[in-house]
Amino acid sequence: MKTLVYKLIVLILLFFFCDLQSYSQSVQFTNSKNNGIHVKSSTALNLTTQGSIDVWFYLNSFNNFSGIVHKGDKNDFSDEAYTLQLWNNNKLYFALINGSTEVSLQSKSTISASRWYHVAVCWNSSGINMYVNGVLERTTSSSLTLSYSNLTDTSRNGLNIGMQLNEDYNTTYKKLTLNGIIDEVRIWNVKLSTYQVQKRMFQELSSSDSLWNNLVGYYKLNENNGNMVYDSKSSCNPGYFIPSTSDCPTWSSSAFPKYLTWGGSTSDDFEVANNWDMKIKPHAYSKTIIPSGVTTFPYVKTSSTVNVNDLELQSGACLKINSSKKLKVNGNLVFKTANNTSANIIVDGTLEVSGTITFERNITTNGWHYISSPIANTNTNNFMGAALYSYNETSGTWSKLGSNTTLTPLRGYDIYYKNTDRLVSLSGTFNSGNYSLTITRGTDGFNLVGNPYPATIDWAASSGWTKTNLNPTIYIWDPAQGNYMTYSNGVGTNGGSRYIPPTQAFFVRAKSGGGTLGIGNATRVTVTTTTYRADEDINNVLYLKVKCGTFSDETVIRMINDATFLGDDDFDAEKLISTDLNVPQLYTKRQDNLDLTINALPIINKAVTIPMSLLCNATGEYSITPDFIRFNENIDIYLEDIKLQTINNLRSGPYCFHAENTDQPDRFLLHLIPIHQITNNIDEDNTESIEVFNYYGKLYIKSNETELAGTRLNIYNMLGKLVYSAPLKNQKNFVIDLSFLHGSHLVQVVGSKNVSTKTLVF
Repeated sequence: MKTLVYKLIVLILLFFFCDLQSYSQSVQFTNSKNNGIHVKSSTALNLTTQGSIDVWFYLNSFNNFSGIVHKGDKNDFSDEAYTLQLWNNNKLYFALINGSTEVSLQSKSTISASRWYHVAVCWNSSGINMYVNGVLERTTSSSLTLSYSNLTDTSRNGLNIGMQLNEDYNTTYKKLTLNGIIDEVRIWNVKLSTYQVQKRMFQELSSSDSLWNNLVGYYKLNENNGNMVYDSKSSCNPGYFIPSTSDCPTWSSSAFPKYLTWGGSTSDDFEVANNWDMKIKPHAYSKTIIPSGVTTFPYVKTSSTVNVNDLELQSGACLKINSSKKLKVNGNLVFKTANNTSANIIVDGTLEVSGTITFERNITTNGWHYISSPIANTNTNNFMGAALYSYNETSGTWSKLGSNTTLTPLRGYDIYYKNTDRLVSLSGTFNSGNYSLTITRGTDGFNLVGNPYPATIDWAASSGWTKTNLNPTIYIWDPAQGNYMTYSNGVGTNGGSRYIPPTQAFFVRAKSGGGTLGIGNATRVTVTTTTYRADEDINNVLYLKVKCGTFSDETVIRMINDATFLGDDDFDAEKLISTDLNVPQLYTKRQDNLDLTINALPIINKAVTIPMSLLCNATGEYSITPDFIRFNENIDIYLEDIKLQTINNLRSGPYCFHAENTDQPDRFLLHLIPIHQITNNIDEDNTESIEVFNYYGKLYIKSNETELAGTRLNIYNMLGKLVYSAPLKNQKNFVIDLSFLHGSHLVQVVGSKNVSTKTLVF
């Protein structure tokens, strides 16, 4: 009945609210408005021999002597019993007062603005303990038994929240109001232990709490509107906004923290309080989150054992436990996922989890995904409703896996869900240590393997790998692109990288006779994002990206001293054609006619021509865009479109063109030409740059700066006989069919002021 009456009162008081917000979690007090919350005198709140106060607060500014929770109303402090307030040295102050006798203590921490604090003060006859953010900071063996006088006087012995007094102390300090926010005020009739303080500080309480009957006042301060707050323990002790005018406290959407979120603003040390958003060091009952997107991820590296309650690592986040260190998770450990990223953990020390370890992998619908499991003894039953396959290289076939089949660590699998995206949750013990597989070459040599760890692995790591008789390239199918991502010796395409995230499978290829792939913990890294381009120490890389609508593909030309024109399995990467017909495919050809997605060449000092193919199944508008990664600026790049008989300088930007789905793939020639190949014999000061080279019976003439009007081309054989002569038209670039010529010839471009010559072999 009391509860019903109270709710009716609240509804009536809604008409007298001071401030209305869409959703509130706390109450904000303003020092200049001299406001607060007053709870009338109640014997339930008259603590005597023992008790505890715990509360969350947030300061907008520090005002000396401001009240947080204060028992007593009078400005002469004649009814003061217990008080928690700010002091004049940026400290917290707590006191028990019985007439002229007082026992007090101050916080060790210096209190600053713009952050949340939890404070708990607990006492009995053996003394007083003060906790700040769950840490015992001060203690004293002294205590008092409190007494209360004039209990029938309704102007005395009240409880004040956000202010000290219910009447002005003087014209300067007035009611000694806090300038900030207060949340979760709890008054207990017992002295809480360290365990009891820490266990409850990050959560709201309910009647299921084992100490619920020891609560004598509980103000959640989340009513959202009106000018009264509810005592969640007893409806008999509501609090009222002071004053009841427009200057009263306001509802705030800010809330006390239920989680600690890593920021890493100071260091990578898990135990440094300033690295967490609330500047609170985690403890055994704190729920913690490691978010994605931070620049510094945490290491457990200081204390021998670190405790948390629940721990969540968001997609792309990473945590490392150093050798000889232990992280004890007293609740559940969850690894979140997004479409293309997962959370990571590297355990070089010890991980102990009292609850459940859950590792998530999001699998989008209607697309094949290469997967592996970081959890030991993962069963195919975890993927109910999916088509799950393994690949048998020796027969070149895919085999569907049945129920109750255990997945093999380091082995990769292909999975497909129809109609609906699925969030797969894997639970159990993490894989760790060494794993090895035989890599066969029964057909094409492609073997599907997978990352066995809950951490990103580095394909280019200097230790931890055994790669016997294997090509250096990895291939990952990306259903979002409908294309393969590749990486080989420092260079990747379509987002391919040396870093392979958890739950990701990939293809490796054995050389003739087969080989072995072994992996160890040393391959694990804290990298959670990839560069999607060449490694930082790689130079002379040319990316060519073809795009039609939203679909694209990349091919790479790179120059490296150890490469040859004949083909290099250690640097080249064979092209794997996408099965998605919407995606154009761009690739070059090696001299042995092998299609390449990454083509490695030696450092050149003369013109080189590379055949390039475009496979397109859609008629439309296309573009080929170059991207030069520290590529030699003294080499010009020309793209010849054989179909349209045009030559395009890629140094000047993308080449745009129309393509039909009936076009032959072998449409392009890529010409790499070192600058200044022709020597100007007559006028050394002439700045005109003319380039001449030949390829398969065609002579290419290019002028980078001026049109060639008024010049003539003369070609002489080695006997000095003129075998070809023609004027050059008013344009910059020419392609002339000279397939009738054979052997060495002197090519001469004669201008009005100079003669440029070069010897070429046809």
